[in-house]
Amino acid sequence: MSRPRPRGISLLEVLLAILLVFMAASCLLGLFGSGQGLALRGREYSIATLLAGNRMEELLACPLEDVSPGTGEHSEPYRGYTWEVTLHDFEGDLKMLEVLVLSPRGARCSLRTLRRTSEFFGIACDPWAGWLVFSVPGDPAVRILQDGGRAAQGPSLPSGPSPARAGGLAGPPGAGFLWVADQVHRNVVYFRQKESGGFEDGEVHALVPPSEAKTPAFAGLASDGFANRLVLADRANRAVWILADSPVDSERVRGPLAPREPALGTPAGVAVDGSASVIWVADAEHGCLRQLLVGGEPTPPADYEVEPGVGWWNRECFRPEEGMGSPQGVAVNPWSSAVLCVDEGSLHLLEFVPISAGSYAPVWSRRRLPDDLVQARPSGICLDPFRNVVYLNTRRGQVWKSTLVAPGGFEPIHGGEGE
Repeated sequence: MSRPRPRGISLLEVLLAILLVFMAASCLLGLFGSGQGLALRGREYSIATLLAGNRMEELLACPLEDVSPGTGEHSEPYRGYTWEVTLHDFEGDLKMLEVLVLSPRGARCSLRTLRRTSEFFGIACDPWAGWLVFSVPGDPAVRILQDGGRAAQGPSLPSGPSPARAGGLAGPPGAGFLWVADQVHRNVVYFRQKESGGFEDGEVHALVPPSEAKTPAFAGLASDGFANRLVLADRANRAVWILADSPVDSERVRGPLAPREPALGTPAGVAVDGSASVIWVADAEHGCLRQLLVGGEPTPPADYEVEPGVGWWNRECFRPEEGMGSPQGVAVNPWSSAVLCVDEGSLHLLEFVPISAGSYAPVWSRRRLPDDLVQARPSGICLDPFRNVVYLNTRRGQVWKSTLVAPGGFEPIHGGEGE
């Protein structure tokens, strides 16, 4: 019987084996390459998200009027990543802010948020003349309301490259002078009242910041009763400015001034007592009031932070125990014993009650605003201490008043039912 002859591997079998190995290797290499590509793209998505978030945080930290739409490219180590900032009207005073970041390979991250226009509208009263002066949205001229009559047009900001818009103001007519902030051109204008009535042409004063500071964006002005000192709240630099004497010159300008610990958030109004020795600042970001003492050393010094050449910042953030919203304005009586501030929904009163010789206790009280006033969005506030009346300006062009004694209701006196 014959035995079978041993067989080797045929050429066809070798070719088939090589083909199978090649196909398996190709699949494995493809999976590896695809995984590498996905990992790289995922990394680019992560970097784009990080860069978009950082850009959005920068934009949210500055006033809306400082936000400029545009495009650009990031520097090293993120060269090749481009960004785009857009700003669109949404509804009313709301705007849509969008940040888009693109990677070199096309990975994109888009962040959107709604922001309100942050313009400030001031109000001041003159109890001796019975006049009320206030600014209105979109107008370079202020309004003057006298003894409950109709509001008449007051002095107007001078024209510039673009239409001016009046904002914060201090020193009402009747006292002989008026300061008005121009929210477009970032300056302040001084008006002197004529003996025959009306006002002289305004004197424009631009506050030139140091090289490391931003162009000021004013959110409220306050002056003592003699026009010797003007204080301005500056949103752009999160600080205040002090202008001594009137009219001002560069040697009398101090600023921007701000505490370091704790830092000042976004100021939204400022008030001074009769001699401008105590300055109160409404901090909208941190929901509190800050105090700057002008002059001599307070007691105890450890509770204060020195502002060289000016005075002392109180380290305390003044707010009631139950907290407050975002204050939109602040007012103080000439003796600095009572401070008023308004947030989005309430009127807060801070009184310093004597408890012993040279010692005072802060006492807070609160009054809810009516729904119509809340919807009108309060802005500036001023106090007539002799009539116990507080006046509120709004971002919808309405002016309201309320008495500080019972029953203390609120009523519109301009732009509403009481117009």
